[in-house]
Amino acid sequence: MLLRAKAVMVIMLIVFAITVAALIPNIGSTARAILIIAGTVAACLVYVFFISPCRKLEALVKTLKPVAGFARDLRERRRIMKEIDYRDYLLNTANSIASILIQSETERFESDLNQCLSMLAKAVGIDRISIWENRTDVDQTYFVQLYSWSEGAGFDQSRGDLLDKAFSGQIRERLLSGSAIQSPIQNMPPEVRAILSQRKLLSVYMAPIFLQDQFWGLVGYGNCLCERVFSENEQRILRSVSLVITSALLRNEMTLKIHSDVTELSRLQEELKSALIEAKSANSAKTAFLARVSHEMRTPLNAIIGFSELTLETKGLSKESSENIENIYAAGLTLLNTVNDILDISKIEAGKLDIVTSDYDIPSLINDTVTQNILRLGEKPIKFILDINSDLPARLRGDELRVKQVLNNLLSNALKYTKEGMVALSIRCERENNMVWMTARVKDTGIGIRSEDLGNLFVDYTQFDVKSHYKIEGTGLGLTITKRILDMLGGSINVESEYGVGSVFTARFPQNYVSDETIGAEMVERLKTFNYSVNKRASNLRFVRARLPYARILIVDDNVTNLEVAKGLMKPYEMQVDCVISGKQAIDAIRFEMVRYNAVFMDHMMPEMDGIEATRIIRKEIGTEYAENVPIIALTANAIVGNEKMFLENGFQDFLSKPIDIMRLDAVIKRWARSQEYDKMIGDSMTNKQDTDWQIAPESKADARPINKVIPGLDLESGIERFSCQEIYFEVLRSFADSTPQLIDLLRNPSGSKLGDYAVHSHGIKGSSRGIGAFAVGNMAEALERAAKAGDFDYVNNNNGDFIDKVEALISDINSLLDEFSASSAKPKKDKPDKEKLEKLMAACAKYDMDKVEVVMSEIEAYEYESDDGLTKWLRENVSLTNFAQIKEKLTILTAGA
Repeated sequence: MLLRAKAVMVIMLIVFAITVAALIPNIGSTARAILIIAGTVAACLVYVFFISPCRKLEALVKTLKPVAGFARDLRERRRIMKEIDYRDYLLNTANSIASILIQSETERFESDLNQCLSMLAKAVGIDRISIWENRTDVDQTYFVQLYSWSEGAGFDQSRGDLLDKAFSGQIRERLLSGSAIQSPIQNMPPEVRAILSQRKLLSVYMAPIFLQDQFWGLVGYGNCLCERVFSENEQRILRSVSLVITSALLRNEMTLKIHSDVTELSRLQEELKSALIEAKSANSAKTAFLARVSHEMRTPLNAIIGFSELTLETKGLSKESSENIENIYAAGLTLLNTVNDILDISKIEAGKLDIVTSDYDIPSLINDTVTQNILRLGEKPIKFILDINSDLPARLRGDELRVKQVLNNLLSNALKYTKEGMVALSIRCERENNMVWMTARVKDTGIGIRSEDLGNLFVDYTQFDVKSHYKIEGTGLGLTITKRILDMLGGSINVESEYGVGSVFTARFPQNYVSDETIGAEMVERLKTFNYSVNKRASNLRFVRARLPYARILIVDDNVTNLEVAKGLMKPYEMQVDCVISGKQAIDAIRFEMVRYNAVFMDHMMPEMDGIEATRIIRKEIGTEYAENVPIIALTANAIVGNEKMFLENGFQDFLSKPIDIMRLDAVIKRWARSQEYDKMIGDSMTNKQDTDWQIAPESKADARPINKVIPGLDLESGIERFSCQEIYFEVLRSFADSTPQLIDLLRNPSGSKLGDYAVHSHGIKGSSRGIGAFAVGNMAEALERAAKAGDFDYVNNNNGDFIDKVEALISDINSLLDEFSASSAKPKKDKPDKEKLEKLMAACAKYDMDKVEVVMSEIEAYEYESDDGLTKWLRENVSLTNFAQIKEKLTILTAGA
């Protein structure tokens, strides 16, 4: 009894020990299990041998069965936990790979892919990874290896290995069915085994890749050291990661092709899903088609414009011939602008076509549209009717180019498809608050449109009755562009047509109200009789500029001739005009405020620092109220639609294109340089009574001298008319002849590595040539500038020599003309400039006294010097450029030695 009691106490102690062991927090699970099992066995032994010695040994075994079950459960639990940890590890690896590849940039994609393949191989325990693309050529189907990775060798961007017949039959069928292939190499078909054994593989896992439900290829995983079978978790991870890797690889290759070559992009698109292939292929074909059409049209247009311009310079033309050729010239320019914008359909589809609003003249809009399209009549027996009223607004605000495109497209369509009868353009405007609704109606007696074709009228590249009307020109884009532009303008288009009778197209769209001024009955008559351009040209000389002697203007341009052109055009305003030749000098002039300017005219393209950067520094870095608010007007020879918006967003107040239009210049000066306060102070006699007063301008005595010399490519007569003074115009010509040779020298021997510099210098010649009226040379310069910007070295190299010859011939003719006129108007002669006048000029420069500088220079230039060694000419050039420091330095040396 005592023994049993002691045994019970022992058992209780053992149970207590087991409980304590179960509760100890800082021992491992294995140690805890051992303690529990040992304690349980000990309790059972005590019970068998001390408490119930008479029981059989089977009782002990029965007692130990729960203990054995517990041990088995424990092992199973450990196995499951290990599998869960491994699965989590695989999932984390897959997530890391996806994150790396999604964020990978093109320049580091290969290293990121190598890292991801290494991570995957380490996680799953594999030696080889390869990516194969499925391809089909004619009747042959095969796999091409794109990338591979192997343990120790790392990433290999090897391409071109083929697997063809070996993957026929059951293996290919299984991959196409979406099933993966997992097998030791020795169990695979002989053909496959032979190929894979060469790669030293013992077992493989092949994961098929499907993109957009189309079989793309496979990713292969191999072991070279042992045979193995992948678990379900491993297979799921491998298939998921295979799809991620393939998608990232394709995205990276597409990005590379987009950056490098549009043709390569098209090829890659052809390898993707069929729907994407068709869409991208069609877009690429359309772009190439539009570019080809644009090029083919531009070549003859350049000839039309060039020969028209040369013919206009010929003396002795009748008035009728002159007007006709001028209409041809104007129509050619308008059509050339349209051709340059022919790629708008692609911009519209890409959502990149912007509506750029500005004030524009309705008469000019109508004239340009009618002039361009009336030429399409040719010998056709068609009566053209322009139906407009005198109550049309004189000006509206909107996108003039887009409105003109709408009218041009509707008119050109009507004229193309009408063989005889009538084509009528009707324009009406209806005021609605601050909006004006313009309705343009084009009616014709042409071939008409079948009712079943009306639904496809605005589909790209669509032409009807192609067999019957194969001779009719056109790309089939006009109505599509018209419809989409009207949608962007918030308008609409309506079509009424009867096949064989004719059609009526009606476009209605809103424009912004400007003023109550109307075009009037006289303008209606001019437009209907096609006399608008002649009257417009003559009207440029029929107004007196406002006298603004209080205004101070700064002109910034690296081209001296452009400075002289701008100064000459501003001279009638009697403003004080200063000039600098760089953005840095303009910044210094505004920063130091030695003179406060009413307005700054800033050239866009200049070497070292362009106008946009100079304006940014003036606005943002100088930090004065004056610098932040002084009006800055952009000057540019790139009159591209959309530039105005770009300039206004970069600190400019307004925009002037080169060659400068005197009417547009007048509007800019009156808006930004004129001061009503000063006008009142100096009295009405110093200004026009009204901005709209038109008078005959008095002629200068210098203008009475006849010009008998003809210079090919230079419109002398229109140049004098433009500057309203022969003397001013000749000063501009002399500046062109003096400064342009330096730019020509910079264009000699062009190189492909310096096309950027070539574009800047040819841009300068383009602006200065057009400024003096040498449009043929200006057009050649523009073509070379565009080629340089596009990187077309062959075009630059092939045409540069001819361009330089043309410019040098022009300069020679100008010098001959100027020498001839100088000889007939000789000044009093002196040996050299007076020292006293040079000292006065030096003092004025030191004080930055522009008024005094001009007075002294006029006194110096009143004489012709026999031995000044070009000093007078040098002084004039540097005064024009406000190079006062250089003048002061040179005169200090000269006067000291005199």
